[in-house]
Amino acid sequence: MGGAASSFRSNSKPVEEEVIERRPPLTLAEEVLGSAEAIKRVQDAVEEVPPGESNRWATLLMVVNRDYPPTEEEPDPLRLDINLKELKVVLKATYDNISSAASDGIVLMREHYPRLYQDHDATKAKRVSQKERNEKKMSEDMWAYGELNNEVFATIYEKVSKAYGVRKSSKFYDLGCGVGQLVYTAAFIGDFSECNGIEMITPLLEAGERKTKHWNKIKSKFPENMRKLKMNWFCDDFIKFDEWVEATFILLHWTALNNEQTRIVSNKMEYCDEGTIVVAFTHPVQNPNFELLIHDSCRVSWGEAEFFVQIKNSPPKPRRRQDKSSSEGMF
Repeated sequence: MGGAASSFRSNSKPVEEEVIERRPPLTLAEEVLGSAEAIKRVQDAVEEVPPGESNRWATLLMVVNRDYPPTEEEPDPLRLDINLKELKVVLKATYDNISSAASDGIVLMREHYPRLYQDHDATKAKRVSQKERNEKKMSEDMWAYGELNNEVFATIYEKVSKAYGVRKSSKFYDLGCGVGQLVYTAAFIGDFSECNGIEMITPLLEAGERKTKHWNKIKSKFPENMRKLKMNWFCDDFIKFDEWVEATFILLHWTALNNEQTRIVSNKMEYCDEGTIVVAFTHPVQNPNFELLIHDSCRVSWGEAEFFVQIKNSPPKPRRRQDKSSSEGMF
């Protein structure tokens, strides 16, 4: 065969892999809102990073923009690359696009709430409130009686929770709860470990507290989280009372508070946890650590009222021992 080297040259060309041109990432809110897949991505992120997470906005944005590598099944996965301003536009639009509440809790509320409050009369409650105020010489406007319809509150809660998320097993406080309608509404519609009502007018608070017996009779039919839920009732002035700062969701009735009273309550908010959500009527919490998410309006017993949804973006200020002599309590 001889020692000469021989060579072999192939005439075949290498196989070129097919290159799939990727879609550009979505960078604008209007692009995200035009894509059901993108909206789902944002909603999943809101659930994954609930309020209360440290540095939540940055983390939420990172999860929304998380890159998913191409696969054989999905060679061109959707990409998002939006900034925080655009993300907040998307969340606000999510809130705006929900017109009514629809959940398992709402179904239970609509079945059982009428039985809890079948004998309730707002006009009578107002008279009872006025009688107590006269007897105790509580002449300040802050004690004036008013009501927010439970269906209206349920819709507000649904819109806020779907758009901005809620903590699991958190604590609800209704500051100025009257006869407690919204304490029970929160128990039906939210994933709370506690629902608490604070009211200074004793007959009103007692009317709400008495209904706990009926709640305890029917709760065996409810989901486990509702069966374990605790209800607490406090006959106190929430301006002086301090325990509500442990709340993670606050309904704040302070339409008739004066400027000094509003300042005291706003200052107390410093001691709330990061991620605490407040729904305040007539004017927002005057605290720089609370970011305004929503400015909206709804029907209440005295007409149309503005309300403000805010979220706390800072850790709680350390609490000191309570000073009973101070109108600002332990603070």
